[in-house]
Amino acid sequence: MIDRAAVWLRRCFCAWMSATSIMIVSGCGAKSGPERANVSGEVTLDGQPVEKGVIAFVPDGATQGPTAGAAILGGKYATPPGSGPVLGTHRVEITAHRMAMVVEGAGIGGGGVGPSGGVAMEKSQMYVPTQYNKNSTLTFEVKSGKNVQDFPLKSAP
Repeated sequence: MIDRAAVWLRRCFCAWMSATSIMIVSGCGAKSGPERANVSGEVTLDGQPVEKGVIAFVPDGATQGPTAGAAILGGKYATPPGSGPVLGTHRVEITAHRMAMVVEGAGIGGGGVGPSGGVAMEKSQMYVPTQYNKNSTLTFEVKSGKNVQDFPLKSAP
């Protein structure tokens, strides 16, 4: 049986982690330093909007500066004004998690059903392939002013 309070706490924790990640990724918001630009666009996976996630712009090569990012909501993102990425080439990392039911702890005999079949639990799972986050191959050249860039991702290579 699923404990609704535990599910609610997990969801709150995931929301808190997403908000914390965005604050860390977007930096302190100081106005001094290298020029920053706004970036916005859409993120889809297999043609469907990524409902909730985070996009990060990590300086790459000769580009120097802090990592910047934004929340992805309903498939759309926009870096906060004044806190976007610095000008230059960036590696783009996209992460998104969703809750999924998994069965854990199969009991005696390892059966998948019945009283010894384990416990169904809702867990957060990363569903964007690693080639778009941890092992990202995505790059983007940030230019002065407003930048618009969509990221149509695919599950299979």
